[in-house]
Amino acid sequence: MFMYRKPGISTLIILLLVLLTVLTFNRVIGHQFTHYDDNQYVTENQHVLQGINLRSITWAFTATYAANWHPLTWISHMLDCQLYGTAPWGHHLTNLLLHLANTILLFLLLQYMTGSIWRSAFVAALFGIHPLHVESVAWVAERKDLLSTLFFMLTLLSYVRYTKRPGIKYYLPVLLLYALGLMAKPMLVTLPLILLLLDFWPLDRIAAKRDCRKCIVEKIPLLLLALGSCIITFIAQRKGGAVLPLEQYSIGVRLANSTVAYLSYILKTILPVKLAVFYPHPGEHLPFWLVLASALSLLGLTALAALRTRRAPYLTVGWFWYLISLLPVIGLVQVGGQAMADRYTYIPLIGLFIALAWYVNARLAEFKTTRLPFTARHLFASIAGFILLTLAICARIQTNYWQNDETLFRRAIAVTQNNYIAYNNLGNAMLQKNRTDEAIKCYKKATEISPGFKLAYINLGNLLIIKKSYDEAFKALQRAITIDPTDAAAHCKLGTLFYGTDSSAAAEREYRLAMKLDPGYAPAYQGLGDIMVDRNMLPAALENYHTAYRLKPEHALRERIDKLTQQREAGAMSVDECLTAIRKTPGNIELYNHLGNALFRAGRFAEAYKAYERVVSAYPHQAPPHNNLGLALFRQGKISEARCCFDKAIEIKPDYGEAHTNLSVMLYYLKDYGNAWKEMELGIRYGSQPKPAFLQALRSARRKRDH
Repeated sequence: MFMYRKPGISTLIILLLVLLTVLTFNRVIGHQFTHYDDNQYVTENQHVLQGINLRSITWAFTATYAANWHPLTWISHMLDCQLYGTAPWGHHLTNLLLHLANTILLFLLLQYMTGSIWRSAFVAALFGIHPLHVESVAWVAERKDLLSTLFFMLTLLSYVRYTKRPGIKYYLPVLLLYALGLMAKPMLVTLPLILLLLDFWPLDRIAAKRDCRKCIVEKIPLLLLALGSCIITFIAQRKGGAVLPLEQYSIGVRLANSTVAYLSYILKTILPVKLAVFYPHPGEHLPFWLVLASALSLLGLTALAALRTRRAPYLTVGWFWYLISLLPVIGLVQVGGQAMADRYTYIPLIGLFIALAWYVNARLAEFKTTRLPFTARHLFASIAGFILLTLAICARIQTNYWQNDETLFRRAIAVTQNNYIAYNNLGNAMLQKNRTDEAIKCYKKATEISPGFKLAYINLGNLLIIKKSYDEAFKALQRAITIDPTDAAAHCKLGTLFYGTDSSAAAEREYRLAMKLDPGYAPAYQGLGDIMVDRNMLPAALENYHTAYRLKPEHALRERIDKLTQQREAGAMSVDECLTAIRKTPGNIELYNHLGNALFRAGRFAEAYKAYERVVSAYPHQAPPHNNLGLALFRQGKISEARCCFDKAIEIKPDYGEAHTNLSVMLYYLKDYGNAWKEMELGIRYGSQPKPAFLQALRSARRKRDH
């Protein structure tokens, strides 16, 4: 049985498999990243974005980020970032190449085990182009599916070689490849049981009870690896909050949904329509008749497969391959809020495809005794070709829905009911496009469908803060906190709301509570740092900013730290120290800027003006010196001259937030409240942070003017 026949035909089949698969999935190369896990895995993951280095690899092996431990998956994303940066096409190309490799390896594996070329080719073709596999190929974050399956196939190939030449030399590669597969995705924990099925058929290693015992014993090291992976995964997912408690979904609910899911996957395999990125869990709302019908169908199919063990072992192996490999993700241990997921079928469907291919071949063999064998063979070939073509077209259409967030989640909403996750993520997509009104409607729809879905309330509250609808934002965030008082993000957003309404004490309380609930939540430290800056507590501000940057490195935050560090260093110099430094290096213009700052702090504004004037003369085309000169003039009561300086700074650098804010303050004192408000808004837009007291005074002045 273990042989290659007609290598020329095998090569041709591989080329055809590659062509068919590429034509089906080639459009993914032009797709964008999604903000549904792709941001966690690539676009906003600073450890991944820095590429391959000792620090990032150490993180990959020690982190349980995204509620998983899969270091090889992280490393593969890092390698992509090293090669392509954040260009989506490169990451999608890697996914497609991995899927091609898996398709080819499946063909070679089946041919190696069975000696059958055409049946193996048909199974590989079904695997390569089935619409249920679109999710695994088109979703960058599902790299773990493709990578783990690559090691799954290599492990099986290595195992078959071991069965031909038993010995530790050939067994160790099986262990190594399996361990690598588990480090890509822990769903491979059922692989030892799949190997036992292959021992039965087609490897024919189990002829007696003694053989069975031997086969089981040799799987013990693999089972120990699987057990270790299960423990690590459960801890990681429990730590990440992904494992839902029995209080949310009881054992009865989980069994009912799992039973229906097993049958639903089969139906979607036969008729792959209305596919979605997320299928909401029905909870206790599954009809009893559906659960009963699914249970009876599964029992019937299982009994049929068991009864056909001697005459059609491929049916037994194919069916139990499907049942066993789906077991870790069928929902008995509920991870996330989905009822099922297309990506979970990536390996399990191989079992059904094997059963189908070998069963059809057996039926075809019966026609050899009829008078029309030639016609029958061509009829079956035509039907197989039609099936593959139809599936390829369906998969290509399904692939189109993955081109961006909006198309993906609009499709999910169209083909499912009460899909609160899809509405929430569509809201995120609308927010990315600045279509804020549509985003608010999506978030509100998500909360209507699922009143206990805290993330939608947090997103809604955050957007309402941006729109300055503080009362509504407060209600949304309070609702999120009521649902889960331990959610750090909700408390942090509430802190942002209080900060925006000049309640710095309340904001500090919420930020500190968020830090206590989740010491690794970077935005809380950043928010507390902003408050410390307002209070001119620069050491405390820098400490919080550094912590935030360590937890979540961002370029904008790095710039803020550098700027604040410079301010702190310059602020530590006295007037005498500046004068002494200038005498030593009179050509250092930056020292005159420090001298101006020191004189300004000492209230010697006229002298500060002269120092700043020296800087402006040296750097007439830089905005900050003009801004500083304006401040010195403003403090001397020279309003019109100060305004010219602020205008010049803005002319040089239109997005200079600090100059806009300073001009706003000056206009406030001139009682030009309308223009003062406009300049203040521009200052905030360009990164400046006006003092809460000034914002409150300007709001009060505008209200009095309007009334």
